[in-house]
Amino acid sequence: MHVIAYADRVNITFAETEITNDLAISSTVFGLAAGIFFLSYVALEIPSNLVLHRVGARLWMGRIMISWGIVATATAFVWDGASLVVARILLGVGEAGFFPGVVYLLACWFPERDRGRAMSVFMLGIVVAAVVGGPISGGLLELDGVLGLEGWQWLFIGQGLPAVAVGFWVLRVLPGSPAEADWLPDAERSALQRELASEAAEREARQRFTLREAMTDRRILKCAAVYFTINFASYGTIFWAADIIERIGEVEGIELGLLVGIPMALGSTGLIVIGRRSDQSGDRRRWVVIGMLLGALGLAGTALLPAEAGVVTLGVCAFGLLGAIPAFWGMPTSLLTGRALAGGVALVNTIGVSGGIFGPVAVGAAKDAGSLEAGLGILACVLVAGSLLAARLPFAARPPTAASPQPAGV
Repeated sequence: MHVIAYADRVNITFAETEITNDLAISSTVFGLAAGIFFLSYVALEIPSNLVLHRVGARLWMGRIMISWGIVATATAFVWDGASLVVARILLGVGEAGFFPGVVYLLACWFPERDRGRAMSVFMLGIVVAAVVGGPISGGLLELDGVLGLEGWQWLFIGQGLPAVAVGFWVLRVLPGSPAEADWLPDAERSALQRELASEAAEREARQRFTLREAMTDRRILKCAAVYFTINFASYGTIFWAADIIERIGEVEGIELGLLVGIPMALGSTGLIVIGRRSDQSGDRRRWVVIGMLLGALGLAGTALLPAEAGVVTLGVCAFGLLGAIPAFWGMPTSLLTGRALAGGVALVNTIGVSGGIFGPVAVGAAKDAGSLEAGLGILACVLVAGSLLAARLPFAARPPTAASPQPAGV
């Protein structure tokens, strides 16, 4: 699900040149269209997560995938800048609630000591989407002229329809809770449920949150501010990654997709390493800061070093930024339970992911002003500021614990 969601969200980046030429729009308008997806996405995340908490993951996640797949496919038929912006807004409406819904779902399935690694595996969907989706996107662009459609139109059709198909599959098979995990032996399923219930009771003994209290808690709001800077930098980089790589020379189509996928492949190492280290050490805050500073270093290197170094420096950036995310989500999910967890996670993501609106626009405006590198410098500065805020997050390190044993056959 995450592979398809991420591919549909960022595939527009691979067609930036074709879309701006065919629709006669500026880089700033393109950046607006790329980022405005998040406007409707964030507006509906909290109500979406509360509905998910009420009706269950299977029904709501299936609905999300089907609706966004329909809109993603229909984007192939936009005709100017305004219609492109509208299509991206509607894509946000369709996809709203997917990511915070999964964060909530994972918190309902995994004990705290394993959440960094669980989130890392889920986040690998981004890497797969970039490594596999990049070449696929390039290949779809090369269908230019087939059946009278432009290459960028095939891009949206070819990557939108699978979301609809998988959405119907999800309606049949996605389990909503460990009680529905029929692949686990009864003893293991019962032990997992007892441990999760024990952790929830311990959190509620420390402080039991209502939904209103979760939405106004200073720790939750500070987490949201940190996540804003992570998304500002990451989406500002992702939506212009093709342009950054194209500074090397004449690369396009499948070759461009492969080159863009290399940094994301390096980022998968960050997911595993930082996610695992945050679980083992219990100090999630420190690993979030380390990841963010590595991201800023990679962005600064991309802006200052020769274009040929861009693949490596973007890899450093991806290692840090992707690795920081699973460590980050271990903090807010350690505070909340039940409906407050669903709403609090959605609030953090709502505020945080809105950074994806501003990052691409900032880089696009800098590019229109004549300096893509200046835009990358802005992203790096925002990330450094965010790391300073992250260092002050009020989450003490928990005592390191051994990894939980894996059930036989897993």
